[in-house]
Amino acid sequence: MANQGAKRQVENNRRKLQFLQQLIFTATAVYALGRLAIFYKSSGTRHYVLLTLGSLLHFACYSFVRQQAEPTYENGELQHGGSDLDLKGSLPYYAVETIYCLALLQVLTAILSDKFWWMLLALPAWGVWLLWQYVLQPYFSSRQTQEAHETDAMRKKREKLDRKQNKVKYSKGRR
Repeated sequence: MANQGAKRQVENNRRKLQFLQQLIFTATAVYALGRLAIFYKSSGTRHYVLLTLGSLLHFACYSFVRQQAEPTYENGELQHGGSDLDLKGSLPYYAVETIYCLALLQVLTAILSDKFWWMLLALPAWGVWLLWQYVLQPYFSSRQTQEAHETDAMRKKREKLDRKQNKVKYSKGRR
């Protein structure tokens, strides 16, 4: 039997997924109507390509978030409410942030200028920065501190052995 927290998590995830679905649909519709219908004279092949690219990215991120938010049932009873989509630092959180950024870029591009699509390049840069911050930097810094710690321990052990070997041994003489 699931506790109240798991049931609440299922409900929060359901609402969040519904909101994301509406956001994706609205942003894509605004872009399609604004850029391809109203400003159709200035739209070209690149607009269709960017709309397709944006839709694929939306689909990929939304599918990942939906998979992570799926609750686990065992014998008809709720066992786990799914991942928390608002937990900062988790992969579903960053996928949701990517959906927000892409929706904003689609709306700004549809209304203001095509130049906003260049900001789409910020997403891979952001991903590289997150990779460095949460994966690579802790790995390299822990390795250096571990090596320094081992070296310090080995140095102390060596000094102790040196002191032991250099220790003058007095023996009692025969009387």
